[in-house]
Amino acid sequence: MTRDDVLVLGGTGFLGRHLLPRLAARGARITVPTRHPHLARELHVLPQLRVVPTHIGDPESLPSLIPPGGTVIQLVGILSEGRGAEAGFEAVHVELTRRVLAAARRAGVRRYLHVSALGAGVDHPPSRYLASKKAAEDLVRASGLAATIFRPAVVAGPDGGAATLFARLVRTLPVLPLAAASSRLAPVAVDDVARALLRALDDPHTIGKTYELCGPEETTLAGFVRAVAHAMDRRVRVLPLPDGLARIEAGLFEHLPGRLLTRDQLRSLEVPGVCTGEGLRALGLMPTTLTAALAGLGARKKVPMDSAGRS
Repeated sequence: MTRDDVLVLGGTGFLGRHLLPRLAARGARITVPTRHPHLARELHVLPQLRVVPTHIGDPESLPSLIPPGGTVIQLVGILSEGRGAEAGFEAVHVELTRRVLAAARRAGVRRYLHVSALGAGVDHPPSRYLASKKAAEDLVRASGLAATIFRPAVVAGPDGGAATLFARLVRTLPVLPLAAASSRLAPVAVDDVARALLRALDDPHTIGKTYELCGPEETTLAGFVRAVAHAMDRRVRVLPLPDGLARIEAGLFEHLPGRLLTRDQLRSLEVPGVCTGEGLRALGLMPTTLTAALAGLGARKKVPMDSAGRS
């Protein structure tokens, strides 16, 4: 990857925090817009990174953010809908993508990377979440941009994502009632997803392609929870819930702060979270084991890099 101007949307999130140091180490000039500048405090130490306090949902803000002739990396996504139309899947995944693509075309961007979700490729997505991800992918493919799409499985790491959510539960509950416990997963390390994005920027042959990103091991949601407990040197007894109780639990939890579980998420878990191809290996990357991906769970950890920005 050559020196470039890069706009990273969603850069303060879990994946963004692992991607940005690697981009910076490669000499990229990076812009990260955010409504919550306090979430970006640790990013200010990165060279040539500019944090812009703004709301990317505001159509007026996007044109000034898109780097002419540069690169746009779209990481924005939500797992559950908030209150109000602007916090829904349609607004965040579809309409925002539509506006970003239009602004990117006007600015003549060189490359566009889009992070979607595993399961977005099925013909009839069972959840609003997956349906909105599929719709966003369709917009990207029709945009005419030099785009690459990524569909990561459940993203695993010691400092964010599903692992830290379950870690909080494991710390407090010796027995964990679990909906969709038998759902199939192949969790992918967050660092592997970041490396895949960089590899795509290096390789023009990835333009126009979609890559499913999975780890090397297939497990279940219950197995993932046990792996989280093992990484924390704790024990947990997983109590699988029947479908009826799972739907009741999800219906209750989706009204609580934090939206631990929703009925739409249950429907998403009906689609196996495993890859149909070798996305990481197709990019020349060796997938990280789940044990290695979760190492250090619960401890504050900086992203280790060498001089080339690799982990």
